Amino acid sequence: MISIYYILSSVIDLFVWSLIIYVILNVLANFGVVNRYNTVVNFIQTSLAQIHEPILYKIRSFLPNFGMIDLSPLALFVLVEIFRVILRELLFRI
Repeated sequence: MISIYYILSSVIDLFVWSLIIYVILNVLANFGVVNRYNTVVNFIQTSLAQIHEPILYKIRSFLPNFGMIDLSPLALFVLVEIFRVILRELLFRI
């Protein structure tokens, strides 16, 4: 059971880090620091968008509109950590 938890925890960590990279890349692209038309940046941004946008879109439908501030990645971080705690409690239950 410990090995299953570590594998799932590593996958969750990879998802969280890719979400952090996606959010930072979007912020840098919106402020003009990163060129969106660069092929490498465009490839990374579209790849991460295909992973994260379906989940973030569903979260955005539940959150109220805060103007230009998008809190859906923060809500996704919280949901992922809650999932991790529940997973740990289910797998290590005695």
